[in-house]
Amino acid sequence: MQPDSCFYLHLVESEHTAFTLVLSHEAQQFAPFWPAKYAMIEHKVVDDPAQQWTYDEKTGAIKNIADGSFLDFDYGWAMAAKISNSTNVSEAFPKTPREWFYDPVSQELRTNVDGVQTSLATLGQPKNWGQVQITPSNGLAGHDNGRWRVEYCYSVRG
Repeated sequence: MQPDSCFYLHLVESEHTAFTLVLSHEAQQFAPFWPAKYAMIEHKVVDDPAQQWTYDEKTGAIKNIADGSFLDFDYGWAMAAKISNSTNVSEAFPKTPREWFYDPVSQELRTNVDGVQTSLATLGQPKNWGQVQITPSNGLAGHDNGRWRVEYCYSVRG
């Protein structure tokens, strides 16, 4: 992933469907004490900033362009977390952005969880507004549901 460049995360498995599915997040925050929007896959809309992400090379964080939230997870469910120093936020909420790695060979987006490599994936058939989870990377061998293609955003100036 190119640092500080806008991109979409295209689910490779969606190439076998009628939709071009990309990583996005829900419109509403889960709760005041949990400032996050759960991740989902949805049909690609070029001008939707909720579907656009950037990569910070120094921290390894993946940031959403729409609201500045960072890709993370909660009990296995992927989310876009708004890092906050507020005292009203749950103690279990992330305090710093999570570090992610993109493997160009397996096309997996990975992170370490307590020493276990996990990958971003969808479970079940890919569908519009489908939920996104993390799962141990070794369980994805031979499956497309954990493969993502990085597609860079292009803007036309006239």
